Amino acid sequence: MAKPITADMVKAKLLSTLEECALRAPVYKALLSHDRQQAIATCKKQLMHTGYHHKLEGLLLDLLIEDGQWLQAEKYANILRKHHPSPKLSLILAKILHHNNQLKAAIHLLECQLQQSPLHIELYDYLSSYQEQDKAYYDALSSAQKALKLTPSISHRALKVAQLAADLDRVEQVLKAGQTLANHLPIIDVEWIICLAEYMAIFEQVYFSQPSLSQRQRLKLELQKINKRAHSRVMPAQEPFLSAYSHIFMSRLLLGNAQPLKAKRRLLLGLSPFFNKIPQLPSVILADTLPLLIHLGETQLISSIMQAIEKRNRFDGHSQNRLSDIKQQTHLAQRIKQLEEQLSEAYRVLQTSSEQAFPRYQQIVHDYPLCSEANLGFLQCMLDLNTGSEEDIKHNMKAVSSMPLPNDLENWRKELLEGMISKKASPHQHRVALTYKKQTQRFLDTESTE
Repeated sequence: MAKPITADMVKAKLLSTLEECALRAPVYKALLSHDRQQAIATCKKQLMHTGYHHKLEGLLLDLLIEDGQWLQAEKYANILRKHHPSPKLSLILAKILHHNNQLKAAIHLLECQLQQSPLHIELYDYLSSYQEQDKAYYDALSSAQKALKLTPSISHRALKVAQLAADLDRVEQVLKAGQTLANHLPIIDVEWIICLAEYMAIFEQVYFSQPSLSQRQRLKLELQKINKRAHSRVMPAQEPFLSAYSHIFMSRLLLGNAQPLKAKRRLLLGLSPFFNKIPQLPSVILADTLPLLIHLGETQLISSIMQAIEKRNRFDGHSQNRLSDIKQQTHLAQRIKQLEEQLSEAYRVLQTSSEQAFPRYQQIVHDYPLCSEANLGFLQCMLDLNTGSEEDIKHNMKAVSSMPLPNDLENWRKELLEGMISKKASPHQHRVALTYKKQTQRFLDTESTE
């Protein structure tokens, strides 16, 4: 409708819309019952009764294509083309050409139609996809950018531009697509964090393809701007999830840059508000967190996340890809199961003999240098046996200091630090414990992110 708008115009539009909805209602009812054949039959019956109706015709063609009745769809489309051409019909014909392996003809048809109707946005989507399949990657990017420029609030178009730009190493365009996504982040349901996770996966691809640290650092600064804009968009109830995801994603970058200790601190800082309520986390956060925890050997959190995942029967595409990658690496599950058994056995032995537990924890720390439980157990053995050089104690203390830990491990850490400060500890244990107790408390008080 165009201004000036009168009451009669609104009334006429409403009546027209109601009539069209009533006309298509039986078709949608059949679709809701998952009976596509009945929907197609109903659509044909309605058309025989009403004559030509562009929305019903478009719906029928879509249903025929979804049902694989390509020849029937082509027959109807060619008849309509002679009498009632439209952008929708051109798109249907392009789909048919594509199905018939006439890719260049489909591209040409869409290009011609866009010259006549440049604001029919869906045509750009298919044109970009077909151009990509034709290996005309720069043309595909150009078409995707046109669609995004016309509809900046459509998230999947921002993601399409970002992916095409990333594949072509067009870094600035990847960043620009991220800014557009953040500016128009959909905040109605969980879709917002799925879109963000998909974009971050593309950003990660670009980030690690940069040859120099200075280029990576610049990208991190740009990412902070995107993240800040996303924070300004989300609602208060969504803020904790965005904060958690931001820390977790930074942990992925730090680990990829061979900074595992900083990565662990970021990861646990992000997860800490949810240590006792892991099932509340969206699937994308669980899926992006799991590989990091497996690498670090944090068995308690791995177990909590796996329990949460096992109780879910639907996953978004991003989460499915992450989890599939893990499942394909069958040795990971075996290693974690073995680690759980080793930790359980070492802790059982520790209750009666620190001397016998010492080599067990030593071996686990050798295999998983940052495993919290293993380092705490190793430090406990050193305290009980009054052994270990100052350098060794510092090395193991770093793995569990200045970061949040799950409750039972946090309590263990407090007991250890108190024990090392007590009179029974050696002088170097005393010095190290004082230093790290202050650092850890300061970190937890300020939630420093390094």
